[in-house]
Amino acid sequence: MKLYELRRANFETFRNTATVWKEAVDTFQAAGDDATNKVGDPIRNGTWEGDTGTAAGDKAKKLESQLDAAVTEASTVKQVLEEAAGLFKQHQDEVEQYAKQVDDNSRLSFTGDDGEIRILPPSGHSTLSGEAAKDAEDQLAKLRTDLQMKVQLGLAKARNLDNAVAEALLGASNMDESPDDPNFNVNAAQEGKLDLDSNNSKGDWLAFIGSIASRTGGSPEAQSAWLGDQVRKHVEAGGGVCKLVDGLMVCVGAPWYMYLRAGTTIGDTFISDYETFDAFERDRAGNSHGLIDHEKYHRDEQWRKYGYSFAAKYGGEELWTKLPFTDDTNKYEREAEDHGGDGGYNNPHGTGETKTE
Repeated sequence: MKLYELRRANFETFRNTATVWKEAVDTFQAAGDDATNKVGDPIRNGTWEGDTGTAAGDKAKKLESQLDAAVTEASTVKQVLEEAAGLFKQHQDEVEQYAKQVDDNSRLSFTGDDGEIRILPPSGHSTLSGEAAKDAEDQLAKLRTDLQMKVQLGLAKARNLDNAVAEALLGASNMDESPDDPNFNVNAAQEGKLDLDSNNSKGDWLAFIGSIASRTGGSPEAQSAWLGDQVRKHVEAGGGVCKLVDGLMVCVGAPWYMYLRAGTTIGDTFISDYETFDAFERDRAGNSHGLIDHEKYHRDEQWRKYGYSFAAKYGGEELWTKLPFTDDTNKYEREAEDHGGDGGYNNPHGTGETKTE
């Protein structure tokens, strides 16, 4: 989902589509009643006997079961769409209030689809000079950073919701997996439910990440330690497990939205993409201590050196590497690779992904 798509979207279409699915629920329900009253019950209560009676009864039972499952699926899709409409509108309103401030400021402009904001040169002759002009530019730069962070945070929430809705709809509408016997998914109510609690957890995490660059206070080492502790708490609240490995706090089993590529170090804590420590140790055995050394470099030479400000430094470098004329490897990753250890950039653990931060 791009910024302009979120700003222009009419999420009432979700509710309109939900109405169509409500009609489908009614249709399946009526068909199910007919299947029971006009097919199933006459067969079960009739004089059918032998293999013919058994086969006819099984067919009727399957028809009834399938129509019941269809009602469940259609009801779940309707519920997901209704919930999504309200949630998307919240994120749209949140982004719009900050995006409008950019639109109304002649010195600010969006530069792409991801909420990046640039400062434009002043038009005409400025009445300010000296310290006054410098203060004005500093204030403008702070405003630009604040608005960009808020717009990108709202956009990230909408994108995560977009993924959650897509997964919920897929779960609700999936047929059973056997290609020879395509049935409605009888578990649709569970698989297709939009997990609002999980989405709130994503929102909490994104709000935490979005706030890092604007935090102040304490030494860089203290800031890194505080960040690492907060990261550990978020991961554990999301179902992950954390422990010290060779002097580095490592977390596994974290929700997918908490790390980039195949793993992320934030402050004093490394969030791995591994599901368990058994898997982490098995693959690490083939890389000696390279991965841990790589992530320790991020912690010791970057987060503990720059503190909160490293979030913006790393993020800015990530954006720079996306330009067509630049190297596609973040310079902070190159430093950790050269001076720390093998983080998997040359031969990651069979995924084709790379370690980061």
